[in-house]
Amino acid sequence: MKILIDGHMLGSNEGGNERYTKNLILSLSKIAPIGVLLYKKLRFVKKIYSHIIINNDFIRLLIAPIIMIINGYDVLHVNYLLPFWKPLRIKYVLTVHDLYFKRSPNSYSYKDKFIFYVLFPYSLWLCDAIIVPSNFSRSELIHFYPQYTNKVFVTYYGVDPVFRKINRRISSIPYFLAIASKSERKNIRTICNAFIEARMENTHLYIIGIKPQDTAIPRNHNIHFLGYVPDSRLNMLYHEARALIYASSYEGFGLPPLEALACDTQVIASDTPCMREIGGHMYSYYQKGK
Repeated sequence: MKILIDGHMLGSNEGGNERYTKNLILSLSKIAPIGVLLYKKLRFVKKIYSHIIINNDFIRLLIAPIIMIINGYDVLHVNYLLPFWKPLRIKYVLTVHDLYFKRSPNSYSYKDKFIFYVLFPYSLWLCDAIIVPSNFSRSELIHFYPQYTNKVFVTYYGVDPVFRKINRRISSIPYFLAIASKSERKNIRTICNAFIEARMENTHLYIIGIKPQDTAIPRNHNIHFLGYVPDSRLNMLYHEARALIYASSYEGFGLPPLEALACDTQVIASDTPCMREIGGHMYSYYQKGK
């Protein structure tokens, strides 16, 4: 069986979704011939036969089946959005990380709404199997699209090997760590306000994933926005932190808490169904108002 994986987001610093796709490629390449759709050459796929295509989503979704036919691929894996058509003998596998767009549609642009409300349902109809990362995500997908119940399979995420326990050391500058994005569901503003109100003058808060201009959070000399950091540095930040604060209101899985736990770092996480499923008794739960 030959497998083609849509990895067009690789190299774009997209966080968990990119890390998931990277490790899917590396793992499957050990047991089957793998091809990867890319927008640019990447070092870690240099030993894998890959196709580099034009940096255009429309063209990618149009010609991926042609690439599969020419090169004899049997299965295509993508995240969220499948090509516009499917050859008869080829199987399509779709990974759906979460359905936040259904719970909070106003958080998305008109372009994203078109993708999620027009093209995504078409992809659900076209695919042969749907992978979700948790039972919570499965229940969400079945709630909104019950006609595809028999297609949905839960496959939990794993922790990237870069996040591992090493000789633990605590930074001489005490700090908490938070993982952010531009999405309001990460509740970074709430975390920052709580940190400021706590008046921990000698403690700092490091925020990964966004820059100061990406948010309207009040400025404070103890709050530092680090933007994107490579995984090797993130591993060290996990190890030296007092704790990871992960107060997201909605996740399909939530990799950062598991990455922190793999580094033997404490986690303060939101009390949501997904966090309870993934972390269980290992988490100290963050609850609003406490």
